[in-house]
Amino acid sequence: MILAFSRKIKPQQFSEIGEKLGLKKTELEHIQHRTLSNRKDANIQMLSKWKASQTSGNEAIQTLKLVWKSVQAVPNVENLEDEGSSRELEPTPVEKTKPNEPCEPEDMEIIVTTACDDVPSVSPGKHSESPQDLDRHGGVPGTEELCSVALSVKSLSTACSLGKALRVNDDVIVGSIDLPSLSILHKIAGELVDSWQNGLKKEEQEDKFAKLLSEYNIPDVKAGREKISKAIVTKTDLVDLCHRLNVKPSGVLQIMSKFVTFPSHMIGRSTLRVLTEWVHQGGTRERLLEIAQAFRFNDAAVKIAEDMKCQPSYIPFLSHGIIDHKGGELTLDELGTAVSIPEGAIPKGMRSVVTLRVSTPDTLRLPVREGEVVITPVVESSLTQELLKPATVVLPHCTNHHERKDDYSVILYTRTGPGTFGRRNLTPSQISKDKITFCTRHLQVLALSSTDLQELQLRCVVFQPVFMTPAERPTLRVYLLHPYMNRIEDITRTEKSSSVPYCRVMKEFTFSIESEARDLNIVFDDGTKRKERTIPIKSILSGKCSPLNFELQFSPEEKGKKNGHIDILQGSAKRAEKEFIVYKEDEPDYAVEHTDSQGRLQYVSNILLEILADVIHTPKDVITFGYQLGLSYSSMKKHNDQTDVYLDSVSRSGFGKMLRDWRRQVRPSEQVDELHLALQDAGLGHAAEVILHELSSRRRFAKVKQVWESKK
Repeated sequence: MILAFSRKIKPQQFSEIGEKLGLKKTELEHIQHRTLSNRKDANIQMLSKWKASQTSGNEAIQTLKLVWKSVQAVPNVENLEDEGSSRELEPTPVEKTKPNEPCEPEDMEIIVTTACDDVPSVSPGKHSESPQDLDRHGGVPGTEELCSVALSVKSLSTACSLGKALRVNDDVIVGSIDLPSLSILHKIAGELVDSWQNGLKKEEQEDKFAKLLSEYNIPDVKAGREKISKAIVTKTDLVDLCHRLNVKPSGVLQIMSKFVTFPSHMIGRSTLRVLTEWVHQGGTRERLLEIAQAFRFNDAAVKIAEDMKCQPSYIPFLSHGIIDHKGGELTLDELGTAVSIPEGAIPKGMRSVVTLRVSTPDTLRLPVREGEVVITPVVESSLTQELLKPATVVLPHCTNHHERKDDYSVILYTRTGPGTFGRRNLTPSQISKDKITFCTRHLQVLALSSTDLQELQLRCVVFQPVFMTPAERPTLRVYLLHPYMNRIEDITRTEKSSSVPYCRVMKEFTFSIESEARDLNIVFDDGTKRKERTIPIKSILSGKCSPLNFELQFSPEEKGKKNGHIDILQGSAKRAEKEFIVYKEDEPDYAVEHTDSQGRLQYVSNILLEILADVIHTPKDVITFGYQLGLSYSSMKKHNDQTDVYLDSVSRSGFGKMLRDWRRQVRPSEQVDELHLALQDAGLGHAAEVILHELSSRRRFAKVKQVWESKK
């Protein structure tokens, strides 16, 4: 019912129908901003949000019919602001599909969820996200990216639409525009007064105009309009006039578009100011990419996507490409994921930058049924519309496939619109040992689940303290996790930045389970005592991720080195075993520089950090170096966003704090090697040769890099 009704709603009817259904205007605007140019998605999301508040299905249907009848009977008349909102992100005109082109709907069950279950909320305002959240959204866009978007804007109307999509207030947009002359400002003010007067009733025009004149201390009624116009000498005065007239600044923008022709360089300059203000309000690189894609600013979208992909602190895998009527392919080689879009799947005339990425586990919820478990990554695409022809998708999976002719245990979930998912079974012929291949017309969100949990593959990762003090009882922390519901990178980042930093003992390893009927037992044997812990299998499959702690005890004879052995049992069956070595390292006295018998540094001392702070001081070098050290954008900004930061240098004290923050997360025995690699990879090899001369030979560097990468 909702899907059928949503197809009938025209763009100009969206706000009227939503308000008649009881939705607030701010809610409708939020839906428009969130769905960008996809009108079908906006209609579905509006109706889904309304339906979620209804208690009776029959009454809801009758209400919809009455609202539709009233809309058809009375012509819709929009005010200037609504008209601007409805055109906010209109897509570029494309050639309509020919009647004979195949576009049959997929045979799938449609699941309606609550309106915003699968859509992360976007709210304006200052940076309210945690540092981890900000990094998850690509960090803050740089000046070059903002300029690439600004250069794509060629008209004032587009700049206004962009500002609305960014949810920047109209008065900010008005304030960003440079008017050619004072006479133009006077003309706009006069037109604004005329527009205001024409909107008043005849019997109130005289009184309200007289009141306005008194506010400006103008006694002459005949020359009142001209004198008010001349009283407006700044854009701040113009915004103040809007408030006095109770006219929204969007009215000024409408007048500017009508009476003033701006050269492209002035439009670009104004747009850059709006974008800069948006960044100060909390704008992220991920959102800017969505906006650039919606406006078809392809060059800017490519630039933003490339910068996001190169940023180490951006965790989701990301791929991008320009897709048009001829089709194309997007791949995530790291995961063995591919989407092939055939020729004719996209309407002629449409050419857009399309992104493909793997969702973070907490960004959306799939409506999987009880007894099902997600067995693939959750993949998102920026293509929100239904394709004219199905695309071929290849996803990796975490099961050992059993060929059963009549077994349809693998289920595809694909998002068909806001608040709606499609669900259908896949045949065994589409499933190989490590990949699943299928076709679909819906690429916005994709994932596969299964009811067959036999040989489902899970992961185990083990952490130990970075260093161990005599006052603390060191523990081994063991995580068992679902590979597509928990990211090892997230866990590692959390463990490293905790009050007592932990690091990985070894690379994670994979094991499989028999079923969910029995819980898992983890046995840790350190040669002196066996310790056992139990973890519910359902807890792992639901995405809950808490460590199992095993206390470590070192005897004097072990001299800080202990052999460990882990067994993972399910019932009486051993599902995995792993041997490893735990090294005890004490926190050194960083005030003293210590070398071995061959003159090699044993750790990164305070003296070495002071030398680095003297040598590295430009913002570009600091940021690049910080990324190579594994620090996030937010942590670097926290330490270097001081009052003494200038355009050509950064805070020396802030940089020192950043380096100390990194040092506490790395084992002392590995600090020098990691520092050397980071300097080389950041293009600061010249500094490495001077500061860490004993590691400067290419042979030594290659050996260190090989050993270090094997630990990742």
